[in-house]
Amino acid sequence: MQKISGQEFVDQYVGKNVSLTKDDHLGINAGQLEMEFKLSPDESVLLMRRRYNGISPLLKEKFETEWSKASWSVDKSFIFFKLRLPDLPVVLKPDVVQKVLPGQTVTAYCQIPLSIEFDINEAKIGEFPMVVLSKTWFGEPDEGVLCYSLKGQVKSNAEKLPVSAIQSICTIQIENRSTEVLTFDRICLRTEYMGIYKSKSENKVETSKYHLIYLSKDKMSKINYENPSRSEFEAISEPRMKQTNNLIFKSFKTI
Repeated sequence: MQKISGQEFVDQYVGKNVSLTKDDHLGINAGQLEMEFKLSPDESVLLMRRRYNGISPLLKEKFETEWSKASWSVDKSFIFFKLRLPDLPVVLKPDVVQKVLPGQTVTAYCQIPLSIEFDINEAKIGEFPMVVLSKTWFGEPDEGVLCYSLKGQVKSNAEKLPVSAIQSICTIQIENRSTEVLTFDRICLRTEYMGIYKSKSENKVETSKYHLIYLSKDKMSKINYENPSRSEFEAISEPRMKQTNNLIFKSFKTI
């Protein structure tokens, strides 16, 4: 079996048509995720399965599969891999309690784990996280939103983030337009409106830049998105939802 690491997978397989023959047995090891692909002896069926390392037996029952099948034609069929952001918003915490003064704009950075989507002949077959995430609730009981809780932290310096093929770097710009000090210990990012981009010169993947405008404790935050320069980055995954500026959502847990 040919085993592909996370970085090699991103560099050589994402965004490309992948054909198989009966002699191919492709294995992808990315983060906690292991995926295998091979053809039946008559090359009419694609066999595939996924497994995870370092998760509980209960989660294994939910996320892992034995061999499943999809129809295949050697001359016409191909697999197309995409990177995707989580299918729910994500919640993170700063490395220290964050304070942003009135009229001040600060820049912070975080990493968001990625998922692998794979299509056969442009039809989506599955999407699987490379890191299994825990779910959490952000906001009030009657007005909140279901999210994923990330173990990574919001950092004040991008150099504090390790380079990783299975996580995207997100730049967060926080602008305080209120008359009060913004003090928060949690931040919620709406990943469904963010695209994914691969640097043309470095081994790194970034999301759309996330601009948060804090108005006051009694109001939601205004959110704008900015995509990287096309001369420096290649777009490899579109947002799940149409990217629209001036969206209004609750984004901070203030203290």
